[in-house]
Amino acid sequence: MSKATATPARPTETVGPITLNEMPTIRGRDGAVEFINDVFNVPVTKTRMRSAIEGRELPVFKISGCNYFSERDLYLWVKSLARPAVQRGGAA
Repeated sequence: MSKATATPARPTETVGPITLNEMPTIRGRDGAVEFINDVFNVPVTKTRMRSAIEGRELPVFKISGCNYFSERDLYLWVKSLARPAVQRGGAA
């Protein structure tokens, strides 16, 4: 017999910029990637996060030599990755 794997439950509350902390509480690139993957259910790689940090796409707080991120800044960065929809056709 095989065991059925349980699907992780999605958060029931809405995640938005108003409900997220703006203080830098997430430490390091690995912590930021884990937060985005777990809370927002958005697959982001460590490499993509690194290029965002180096390209200054994402606000970073340097505290005691470590990079810290705020939940709100991570949310806004993920939202900024959206590409506009393509309009096809024209007025008839």
